[in-house]
Amino acid sequence: MALRGIMHLCLKIITASFIGFLAGCATVDTASVPQTERIGLAPRTLASGDCGLFVWKADQAKTFILYVDQKKAVFYQNGQETIITPADKTDIRTERLFTDKNGQKMSLSLREAQTFQESTRYKSGSITNLDANGWETVIPVVGLYSCQT
Repeated sequence: MALRGIMHLCLKIITASFIGFLAGCATVDTASVPQTERIGLAPRTLASGDCGLFVWKADQAKTFILYVDQKKAVFYQNGQETIITPADKTDIRTERLFTDKNGQKMSLSLREAQTFQESTRYKSGSITNLDANGWETVIPVVGLYSCQT
């Protein structure tokens, strides 16, 4: 009988402690939490009937760096979103050439396509960028082409 009373008391203490813990979690002052700066493009949402190509760096962070749809193309470079212009009228998937506002060329090449439902995942690829001084940068990427029904 005494053991039962002790167990009941322990259960009350554990329950009270847990409730106190939850209350402490619920009252965290968000002003004291450091804000992190977003790196990469802002999230994009497809409207019904639209299709888009989403491209991320193929590194541990998976930074969202390129978005292409039928109306626009946006590239993340030097810490900001840059509108780029398709240099050709080919399909927005797999191989594509772009020009930025300064006339610099950029190419996209996606490989290892894997189709599922109404989307295509690209397991590998690269973005090749040529700067004004003639230096070429190659960024390994992965991608997803999807349509919203």
